[in-house]
Amino acid sequence: ARQALNSDVEEPIVSKQDADAQPIMWFALSGEDHDQIYISTVAESQIRDRLSKLPGVSSVLLGGERRMSMRVWIDNVKLTAHQLTVADVAAALRRENVDIPSGRVEGDQTEFSVRTLGELKTPEEYGALIVAEINEGLIRLRDIARVEVGPETVRKLVHFNQKAAVGLGIVKQSNANTLDVARALKEEMEKIRPTLPPGLDLEIAFDGSIYVERALADVNQTILEAIALVVIIIFLFLGSLRATIIPATAIPVSIVGSFSVLYYLDFSVNTLTMMGLTLAIGLVVDDAIVVLENITRWIEGGTEPRRAAHKGMDQIAFAVIASTISILAVFLPLAFLTDKTGRLFREFGITVAAAVAISGFVALTLSPMLCARVLRRERASTGFKRAFAHGVERLAEAYGSALQWALAHRIWVLALGIGWVALGVLALETISREFIPTADRSAVVTIMQAPEGSTIDYTARYMKQAEDILFETPEVLRSFAVVAPGLGGPGRVSEAAMFTSLVPWEERDRVQHEVVDDLRERMQKIPGLRAFPINISAFGGSMSSAAISLVVQGPDIQELARYSDEIVSRMSSIPGLVNVRSDLEVNKPQLEIDIDRNRASDLGVSVRDIATTLQILVGGLELSEFKLGGETYDVIGRLDAGARSSPHDLYQLNIRSESGEMISLASVARVRESVTPRGVPHFDRQRSATITASLLDGYGLGSALERVRTIADEVLPRGQGYQAVFSGESEDFYESGNALFFAYFLAVVIVYLTLAAQFESFLDPITILVAVALSFTGALVTLMAVDETLNLFSQIGLVMLVGIVTKNSILIVEFANQLHESGRDLLDATIEAARTRFRPILMTATSTIVGILPIALGLGAGGETRASLGVAVAGGMLFSTLLTFFVVPAVHLSLARTRAKSPADRAVPTTVPPPA
Repeated sequence: ARQALNSDVEEPIVSKQDADAQPIMWFALSGEDHDQIYISTVAESQIRDRLSKLPGVSSVLLGGERRMSMRVWIDNVKLTAHQLTVADVAAALRRENVDIPSGRVEGDQTEFSVRTLGELKTPEEYGALIVAEINEGLIRLRDIARVEVGPETVRKLVHFNQKAAVGLGIVKQSNANTLDVARALKEEMEKIRPTLPPGLDLEIAFDGSIYVERALADVNQTILEAIALVVIIIFLFLGSLRATIIPATAIPVSIVGSFSVLYYLDFSVNTLTMMGLTLAIGLVVDDAIVVLENITRWIEGGTEPRRAAHKGMDQIAFAVIASTISILAVFLPLAFLTDKTGRLFREFGITVAAAVAISGFVALTLSPMLCARVLRRERASTGFKRAFAHGVERLAEAYGSALQWALAHRIWVLALGIGWVALGVLALETISREFIPTADRSAVVTIMQAPEGSTIDYTARYMKQAEDILFETPEVLRSFAVVAPGLGGPGRVSEAAMFTSLVPWEERDRVQHEVVDDLRERMQKIPGLRAFPINISAFGGSMSSAAISLVVQGPDIQELARYSDEIVSRMSSIPGLVNVRSDLEVNKPQLEIDIDRNRASDLGVSVRDIATTLQILVGGLELSEFKLGGETYDVIGRLDAGARSSPHDLYQLNIRSESGEMISLASVARVRESVTPRGVPHFDRQRSATITASLLDGYGLGSALERVRTIADEVLPRGQGYQAVFSGESEDFYESGNALFFAYFLAVVIVYLTLAAQFESFLDPITILVAVALSFTGALVTLMAVDETLNLFSQIGLVMLVGIVTKNSILIVEFANQLHESGRDLLDATIEAARTRFRPILMTATSTIVGILPIALGLGAGGETRASLGVAVAGGMLFSTLLTFFVVPAVHLSLARTRAKSPADRAVPTTVPPPA
C-alpha cells in the first residue's frame, strides 16, 4: 500500500491494539518555570520511551506537546524586494544544510572515518546561511526571514487542573491485563520522578484502572456476602451446625474447581467471571441441600445414617443428575455465540457451568459420604431454632391444604398460570429497553465543539469557562483537558475534550449520571461553544461513544448533509435525547485558489510551482532537518503571521517563471471564499454522516431507536441510493437482543430434549418447563417494579432462569413418577411428591435468591450495571417458586391423566386424600 501513496505522505504506523483503543491512563507533565517546548522535550526523550517498553503497553500518545523545531518566518516584502521566492529559500536549505557520511581514510595501521560537518544547529547559523548572491552582495537568510527555535505547531493544548501541561496517554495491547499494565506504569512513574529536572512534576491525570480495580474488589466482597447469606439460610432451615457443614462444603470445592477450569482455559479474573461465581454461590448448594434433606428424612425415620445415605441417594440421584444437566444445557451454548455479546459472556457462561457441574459431582459423591459420617438424629431443638422449624412445618401443612384445594379446582389454577404467562407477553411489549445500564465509573468525558473555523485561542478561551464550571462541582477530583484531541493523528482546533475524574464513590452524595446531568445543564449556558458531558460506556471502547448512533449513507455529499441536518433537527425534539449532533457539517470556511491555466502557461508558471509556494508559505512545510541531543528535528518555513491574516495577502505571493521572472499570484489565480465539509467521512466505503445522541437516565433506548428509525425513513428519499443504518451501541443493542433471543430459544429446546431423554417422556419435560414460562413473567414484572430495564444483563438473567427454575419442577415430577410407579394413585402420588419436596424446594429457592441478592442490590463500583441481572433472576425465581408449588402439580396431573391407561387413573376423586 505504501507504494501507492504520494512521496510526501508520512510513513503509515502499524500498532498492536484494539481498533477503538483508548488510553487507560493519562500522565500530566507540568512545570510553571519551564516553557512547553522544554516540557515536551523531556516528555519525549526521558519518559515516553521508558513507558513504551513496559509489558502490555501498545503505544504512548503525546497530548498537547510542543515539539522543538527551527522556525523560519519569511518576510514576503523583503523576499520580494530581493527578487527571491520561497523556492530559492527551500533550495538553499536543502543544499547547504546536510550531514552526509563521507567515507574513510585508510593508512597502513590507522583508519579514520570522514564526516563532513555541513549541518546547521543554531538560529544564528541558520540566519547566516547564504540564500543567493547578487550584484549588491550576499543575501543571507536573516535578511529575508526571522529564524528562531519554536514549536512545530501551536495547534495543540493541554490543561491539567487548569494548568498548562503535556499529556502522556498509555494505550495497552489488546491482550494485556489493564490492572497489570496500570500497576507497572505507576511503579515506573515513581522511578521516573526523581530523575526529572527541577521544577517538573509528573502526575496521574486520568486513571481508568481505578474503576476496574474497585469493581473487582466489590465483586469479591459480593461473593463473601453471598456465601455468608447462603450459609445462614441453610443453618436456619436445618437448625444444625453439623448438617449445615455438608451443603456449605460444596461452595469452596466448586469455587476452587471453577478457578482450575478458568486457569486451564486461559481465562482471566474479571468482573464477568467473578459475577458468574457470585451467581453460582446460591446454585452450587442446591443439589447438596436436596441430597441432605432426603437423607435426613430417612434418618429421622429411624434408618441408620450409612444405610440412609444409600436409600436417599437411590431416591434422589436421578433428580440431581437431571437438574445439573439441564443447567449445563443452558449455560454452555453461551460459549458458542459468535457475536459480540457471545464473546463477552463466554467466560461468564463457562464459569457458571463449571461451578454447577462440580457441585453436581459433589452432591453425588462428597455430600452423601459426609451425610453418612456426620449426620445423627437430632435431639429436640429449643429457642429460635425450634420456633423456626415449627414455622416451616406449619407452612408445609398450610401448603398441603392449599394444594388439595388447588388440585380439586385445577381449571382455576391452570387459568391462573395462563394468565400469568400472558401478563409476561404484555410486559415484554411495554418494558423499557436499553443495551447496557449506565455505569458509575467515577469519570466523566466532556466533548466540546466551537464554531467551525475557530482558532485554537478561541476554543481555549471558551474551554476555560467549561473548566471553571467543572471545578465548581464538589464531586470533581481532577480534570485533564485537551484542545484538538486527535488521538494518534491531527485534531481540529475547533474541538476540545475533558477527561474528568470524580471523587471516590463513598465520598460523594450524587451518582455519576446526576453529576453529568447537572454539568450538562450548566454548560449549555456557555456562549460560543457546545459542550456535551457524557457517561463513559460500561464496557469501555471509545470514550466519546454515544448511546444512539445512526449512519446515513448516500452518493452526494451536499444532499447527505442536508438530510442529516433534517434528521438532527427532528431528533432533537425526541424526549430524553440530548447532545444530538452530526459529524458531517458543511460549514468550514475555505479559500479556493482558481488558477488560470492558460495565463499561467503563457507566463511559464506551472500549477505545481503555485501549489508548492502556497504549501510552504501558508501551510508551513519541513524544508530540512537538524540533530540535537540524539533527536532529529524539523526546519519549517512559513510566512510570518502578519502576512497571512487576510485572503488578500495571498495575492502578494510570487512565483518564479521558467524565464526567471517574478510572477505575482494575482496574475495567474483568483482567490474566492466558500464553505466545505470539515471532512468527508465514510462508512462501509460509502460517503456517510454519523448522527449521535446521548440518552438521559430513565428513558428507554429501544423506544428512542424506533423513533429515530421512523424519522430517518420519513426524511430519506426512496430509490436514490440513500439509506440509514445503526452503528456502535445502537447496532449492538439489536444484535444482542437477537443473539440472546436465539440463546433463550435454544436453551429451552436443549433443556426439553435433555429432559425428554432422561425421563423417557415427551410430556414430563413440558410440565417441568412450565416453571420457565412462570419465571419469565416474574422476571419482567420484578424489573418493571424496581424501575430496571430489559438490557444485556437482564436478558442473560432470563436465559439463566431456564436452567435454574427447572430444578424445582424436576424434584416434584421425578418423585411423583417414582411414587406412581410404586403403585400409588396418580393424584395421591402428586400431592405426596409436592409436599415431600416442599421443604427442599423452599430451601434451595431461598438460598438462590439470597445468594444473588448482593448483586440485585447494585452496591459498589459498577454495581448498578449488574443489578438488573440479579433482579431478573431473583424476581423470576421468587414468582416461579411460588407458582410452581401449585401450577406444576396441576399441569403434571392433567398431562398424566391424558396418557393414563387405566380407568382408575382417569377418575377424579370427589375428595382429595390427606397427605401421607
